[in-house]
Amino acid sequence: MHALHAREMTRQAWRTRCCDALGMATRSARRGRTAILACVACALGVVLASCDAPASETGHDAGPLHDAGPLPDGISLELRQGRENYADRVVSLRVTNDGSAPATVVDVTLVSDGAGPAGMTRPGSAPVARPGRYRDVALALGGPVCAEGDGAVGEEPGVEEDGGGGDDSSIGADSADSADSADSADSAGDEDSAGDEDSAGGAGSAVGEAVGEDRGDSSATAGPARATLTIEVDGATSTVAGPVADPRGHLARIRGEDCAAAAVAEGATLEVRPALVRASDQAGDSAAVLLTAIAVPAGPQVAVDLIDGTTLLAPAGPGRTADGTAWSPDVTAGATPAEIALGITPNRCDPHVVAEDKRGTFLPVHASVDGVAQHVFYVPMPDELRAAVYTFVAEACGWD
Repeated sequence: MHALHAREMTRQAWRTRCCDALGMATRSARRGRTAILACVACALGVVLASCDAPASETGHDAGPLHDAGPLPDGISLELRQGRENYADRVVSLRVTNDGSAPATVVDVTLVSDGAGPAGMTRPGSAPVARPGRYRDVALALGGPVCAEGDGAVGEEPGVEEDGGGGDDSSIGADSADSADSADSADSAGDEDSAGDEDSAGGAGSAVGEAVGEDRGDSSATAGPARATLTIEVDGATSTVAGPVADPRGHLARIRGEDCAAAAVAEGATLEVRPALVRASDQAGDSAAVLLTAIAVPAGPQVAVDLIDGTTLLAPAGPGRTADGTAWSPDVTAGATPAEIALGITPNRCDPHVVAEDKRGTFLPVHASVDGVAQHVFYVPMPDELRAAVYTFVAEACGWD
């Protein structure tokens, strides 16, 4: 809890600083939203441990699906996820109501192949999807469920967050329908609005989205998801179940990342050091982030093949690829810790890049396990380093 509070304060401080640079501090204070990213002390260890967690640890049980009736007429379900919720393993179930009566969601359990049952992050909140509108209900995924080889990939998946500007969960929303969802609505526009709060919006904004415009995960796979809901319509409460559309392949991406991280963790421990290495060269201010890799005794051989740049940081100096978009360390974890220095420079100097940062301090790692390429997975920077990186970007961009 202390780490989450510290991170929130850091993000709030940087939001104010960046908006001051833009001359928008007043408007930001009124409309800005701080996305709280989960503090992950050792991502690979957590993922590996959670792979063994029983479904009951999620607090939800899949339940007897055979007792559930069909979805009411006009109710449809779709999976969503915003980037700010990746680390927290929170997704949203979008309940669209094209019927004629309000539908109150009393409870939800989501079942899928790649994770244990998912349940509401805010039990008892009872969000209402009014006719012609939708509600996004935040769900916490259960622990990863991985079989051998589930993290492997034949070719690199093209993964992109939901975007295109067509997803605005504030469309058609009113305070009576969503008194607690203003923050989530503000986050829409470049990603799914699957915030910590349930969000509401017009059903029309979810209809007609061209799935082909977003690149899903082309190689990871996940079976169809299904949700069981306790729902109230016209004063009658019933348990219903139905398929959950996942047009952007979120569950496949999550499964690929989870299982790749678990496979790597069997053979190596990857950690980002908390200190930022600062330097100055002829090209201007530069710095380096240090990633260490050490083998797990008797585990498989793990090689770190490639590390992508992020929305916040671009590769700099030796070790970057020819196109400048990634680092190519080509390091195999051994008994002695291998230290990988990743030279960094700001990816861009728009103050919004820090003010709205959600994933810029998570390193996208491509690794091989016993020679088999794995899906990209993410190693987070510690909070101390995150703050130092924000300071570095501000100074390198001349915001002071």
